[in-house]
Amino acid sequence: MCIVGWEPAAPESGDRRALSFDQEELPMIDHLVLFTVRDDASGEDVRGVLGALAGLKDTVPGVIDLSVGENFSERSGGYTHALFARFRTADDLKAYAGHPDHLSAVEKLDALTIGERVVVDYEHGD
Repeated sequence: MCIVGWEPAAPESGDRRALSFDQEELPMIDHLVLFTVRDDASGEDVRGVLGALAGLKDTVPGVIDLSVGENFSERSGGYTHALFARFRTADDLKAYAGHPDHLSAVEKLDALTIGERVVVDYEHGD
């Protein structure tokens, strides 16, 4: 997988040129969250929370990739949904965790979920 970023071509110009780097060459941080939505949660409320979570990719700096969705397999251990996010550094993950948009989305998520969430963060891809 190749990640593409942008940098100014020259400090005084508005031109930007694409930079790319091979993901396998750089360590990345992956953040996984498993959660269970209450049975009585409305479809509209669930879609709203999932949309708020998915929108973090566009509003929180440092998020390289983010997806969220409903489980479809029998292997989930009872968890109904999952979120995956990727960051370049642990500091980016820390900034995401404290970002107001993230905190707002988590507050909405808390209102619709039961039980404990499982959160796993790990580094890979030296």
